[in-house]
Amino acid sequence: MKLNKIFITFFFIFSITLLYGCENKNYNFENAFEFKDDIARVETNKKFGYINKEGSFIINPKYEDALNFSNKFAWVKKDNLWGCIDKNDTIILNFEYENVIPTYEDNSFIVKQDNKLGLFYDGKITIFPMFDEITPNIDSDVLIVNDGNKLGLFTYTGDTILDPIYSDISFKSNLVCFMVNNKYGILNLNTNKKLESLSDTPLNFIDNISIFSCNGKYGYIDVDGNILIEPTFENALYFNACNLASVKLNNKWGVINKSGDFIVEPKYEEIVYNESSDYDFKDNSDSSTFLIKLNNKWGLLDSYGKELLEPTFNYATPLNNETFAISENSSMWALANTKGTILSDFKYNSVYFFNNNFIIEKDGKTGYVSNDCKEILPIKYDELNSSPEFLLPENYDITIEDFYSSYIELYNQQLNNYIYIKLDNKFGVCNKDGKIIIEPKYSRIKYLNKDYLAVLEDNLWGILDINGNVIIPPKFNDIGKFNADLIPVKVANHWRYVDLKDNFII
Repeated sequence: MKLNKIFITFFFIFSITLLYGCENKNYNFENAFEFKDDIARVETNKKFGYINKEGSFIINPKYEDALNFSNKFAWVKKDNLWGCIDKNDTIILNFEYENVIPTYEDNSFIVKQDNKLGLFYDGKITIFPMFDEITPNIDSDVLIVNDGNKLGLFTYTGDTILDPIYSDISFKSNLVCFMVNNKYGILNLNTNKKLESLSDTPLNFIDNISIFSCNGKYGYIDVDGNILIEPTFENALYFNACNLASVKLNNKWGVINKSGDFIVEPKYEEIVYNESSDYDFKDNSDSSTFLIKLNNKWGLLDSYGKELLEPTFNYATPLNNETFAISENSSMWALANTKGTILSDFKYNSVYFFNNNFIIEKDGKTGYVSNDCKEILPIKYDELNSSPEFLLPENYDITIEDFYSSYIELYNQQLNNYIYIKLDNKFGVCNKDGKIIIEPKYSRIKYLNKDYLAVLEDNLWGILDINGNVIIPPKFNDIGKFNADLIPVKVANHWRYVDLKDNFII
């Protein structure tokens, strides 16, 4: 009898434990997202909550929407308004915000209240919602605010750098160019030195030198506001890697040095540097070439004024510091180098530069050639593209949260050294040297993180590493992004979590 009582007691405790576990664990989610700080947001019964790595709810699913935890805080939605909670589900900010938008800075969110925008940073509102727009800057830890079409500059902690009185604000590294009263000035964020009314046109400093204008004439100025070359030109371009600049005088273009002396007299209709289109040069070559236009034809000029290719071509465009494309009719292009040697026949429909080589197109097919026009990948592919956006489905609508959490990462990680290939409507990946890493046999390829890609085959998703090794063969209905050791995967109509060894953990 006593034994029966012990058994009944044990069974009761076991049952309670089992029931308790069932109440706190749910291995079938309607939506599941990546783990951050050992916490993941999930959706079940059309409500959002948060689980730990054991699959237990640390915050029950009761919110209409939710964002990932960022350090200690998460934004959640209730009764159609957003509020902020901590990991104990304690309310940090009341549910009184109409919208919440992540920024580039971790633990920072733009918040909307009464149709005005403010900023939440590190657990508190640092900028009260009073602006029409707030724009984070990816290069500097500052934000541009818009107050009735007047712009200002704030730190994330809420300190005012520039009052919102300016008509225009732009960035170049630590230098801020601003416009007030139709005049442009600069602010050095490192030294807090502010110079006003320097130019009639925007300032963009490269190697501490910018073009500036005064009364319709152009010259050059340094970051301390010193005039280096007086504004005497009708137009001007930035100094290139060899400290030469193209300028326009008497309606003709020539080339000057940093002393303002003409190296090439102004006699051309147009001069274009055979360098990067944004003139933010990193090449340290000791010679320069220029594409020149004379009598409505294009040719090539060296820095001493010698014509390496006579101006006989209808079109020309720079590709990199060593190569440019020329054309007779804008539909068939050839490659030429800066020595004036034509490297190929006029056979390419389009050419664009990628990692010191070129992606080329001919008759609707795409290939990959080296800087000296040797074939790396044959011209047989439906498409080659260096952008991860190429992998997104057509009409893909990226969410604002995905944008801030993934978009910048996509363009600043090692996948930029890879080319995505498409052949017979299937996707694959090759490296910058043309070596096929992932054969073009997948219906879709999806970026997961810098080390892994998801691939779709026969309507099922699997995981490959960036070297093309199969980590998990295609078996899931979908796979989500991850940055920890647990991966959200969709099985049938529900989401669960597996590890990289293909074991179901949650």
